[in-house]
Amino acid sequence: MSEQGLVLKAKTALTDVKKYWRAPNEGNYVSNREIAVFSGGGIGVKTVNAMVSAIQMTSTSLLVGSVYKLSPSDLFTLFLITNVIGILKTPVVSWLVDNTNTKIGKFRPYLLWAGFPCVAGVIGMTWFVPLDAPPLTKMVLIGIYYNVLCIGQGMYGNAYINLSQVISPNSAERSKIMSISEFVANLGPSIVNIVLPIFANIFFGDEGLLTIEAYRMLLPAFTIAGFLLGLSVRAKTEERVIRPIETREKVRMADGLRQFTANREFVIVAISKFFEMIKNSTSSFFGWICLYQMKNSAMFGILPSIVAFANVPGMLLAPALINRFGYRKLGVTLFSMNTATLIIMLLTFRRGVAFYVIALFLFTLANGPQYILQTSLTADALDQQQLKTNERVESFILNIQGVFGILGGIATMFSQTFIFERFGLAADANGMTSYDVLADAAIREPIISAGIALALAASVFCVLPFFASRMTKQKHGEIIEKLQDLVRDQELAGN
Repeated sequence: MSEQGLVLKAKTALTDVKKYWRAPNEGNYVSNREIAVFSGGGIGVKTVNAMVSAIQMTSTSLLVGSVYKLSPSDLFTLFLITNVIGILKTPVVSWLVDNTNTKIGKFRPYLLWAGFPCVAGVIGMTWFVPLDAPPLTKMVLIGIYYNVLCIGQGMYGNAYINLSQVISPNSAERSKIMSISEFVANLGPSIVNIVLPIFANIFFGDEGLLTIEAYRMLLPAFTIAGFLLGLSVRAKTEERVIRPIETREKVRMADGLRQFTANREFVIVAISKFFEMIKNSTSSFFGWICLYQMKNSAMFGILPSIVAFANVPGMLLAPALINRFGYRKLGVTLFSMNTATLIIMLLTFRRGVAFYVIALFLFTLANGPQYILQTSLTADALDQQQLKTNERVESFILNIQGVFGILGGIATMFSQTFIFERFGLAADANGMTSYDVLADAAIREPIISAGIALALAASVFCVLPFFASRMTKQKHGEIIEKLQDLVRDQELAGN
């Protein structure tokens, strides 16, 4: 396209933004103003969500590993307890959310109430765990605060995801909003990843992210600011679902399980989420490479941020890719790309950081559209299931898929704990673990090599379920037409 053509296209796009700022275009449901609020407020929501990643119960987490000096076995114990609690709470939380019926909808109330435990958990984790306490005392305190954070964040983050699935009944518009909002909202975690290590390096020198003061100063501030910004989504967006007039007053837990097993698309996404947790674990080694191989905490913010930028093209192009290739072809292609790049990592990472960064960039590029692919497929399948059963159980389906992710996380942590301790990252006689041993390539490289091989095997299993997908955009359009006809028939019968 010529330069003049690009300028004309940009002017047309800007005109459309202004024209449909307060009212949506014909055939759509959501104004550009609401999309802007949903996306901008999502920066806050994703910032709060990023706290779980910053504090997670894994040996690759600098806070609980290198700072609090808990061993891989101790962290696996905490990880297992946290995830068992996560599984047990799933049906209760799902029942609560799917039976929520307020003036502002089913999901938006939780962007307020679920935010409070997120703030409390982060403050507790950073300020109220003594560094000099015995390992068992630290484990108990960390376990309490982290579970408060995880329970709150689970409801908080899912409220935003669920809202993206019901913000419009138009599948194409919904995918477009998911794409834009993911791109904008992920600026929150990107800011956290950049600012935290650079701040730590400037104010705490060589210690950087290996000192508790950096976490105490920034993590609570990020959480509170994100929570306040996320409230704009609660205040200025809407939930739009084509609901039949005759609906059940209460949704039972058994209904959610039954609907999950009755729809192949729900199961496909769930299986991919299980293996996805193992597949994506390879990126967690990047922090070790920066801090223990390059010995530069600033690079821990800069290089991962460069790699994370690879998500952007995929997120922006996801709606067009879904429309062009469909869920099945796109899912198979993206996860196959992951497999190919993991092979490159496994064969070349020992030769230097550059090869690992390039391969991880390509891996992340393939990851970009996957969240939108999974979420959009689930949203279309929810409409399909409503047509069959006259029920909507968004929270049950999302949380059941989340349980598969939890189980994948447990499998990842169990495998990594075995690998880490097998190759020399273990507690000493006093129960303390020195992560400085990772500076030794003889210990670090076998750990990373085995971790990449594990992710490679999982990536293959991510590909396989998508061969069974049958949902298409044309099929979903027919589903929406039938739902609208049902509502119209019920209204006429009521009159």
